[in-house]
Amino acid sequence: GPGLYRIDNDDVELIQKTEKMSISAIMRDGPDLIWLSTHSGLYKYNTKINKLEIVDGDMSDGSSVVSISRDIHGFLWFITEDGKLYRCEKSELKEMTKSDHRFWHGACFDSIGRLWVSSYGMGLYCYDVQRLQLYDIDYFNANRRINCLEVGSDDVLWAGVDGGFICYKDSKFEVM
Repeated sequence: GPGLYRIDNDDVELIQKTEKMSISAIMRDGPDLIWLSTHSGLYKYNTKINKLEIVDGDMSDGSSVVSISRDIHGFLWFITEDGKLYRCEKSELKEMTKSDHRFWHGACFDSIGRLWVSSYGMGLYCYDVQRLQLYDIDYFNANRRINCLEVGSDDVLWAGVDGGFICYKDSKFEVM
């Protein structure tokens, strides 16, 4: 049934029974803490004491966390579907910026600390702690729906779009 399970080799252990929980992102934060984002709230799970705690249960306004990323300084960042960006400081969420555009869904950091955020049909965003910049990738004859993002070991940003992918290298976009 619905719940949080720990899987260790062939052992499956129910940690905590939950209501319907659709997990959209998961991130370990130290040896004993795991963050879980769902459409019904943001949770912290303490693995040492097997405790699941809700952090923000009022996600009815569309601000469900859809992606969790770690920056080069070790801070966790939470991206909401409705265009809000939070940084976790001492287990508290601090809103850093927000966009008027909705439908954010994925994010990753590059080696110089910029946060790249993907969206469904709204382009690609880059947040450098001072400003949020929108790159309209439709300009590059690529579909604006970005399905996934990844920064490679060579610090090239790869974005999977419907029909292929684009890359951002040496301050330029290239359709592949």
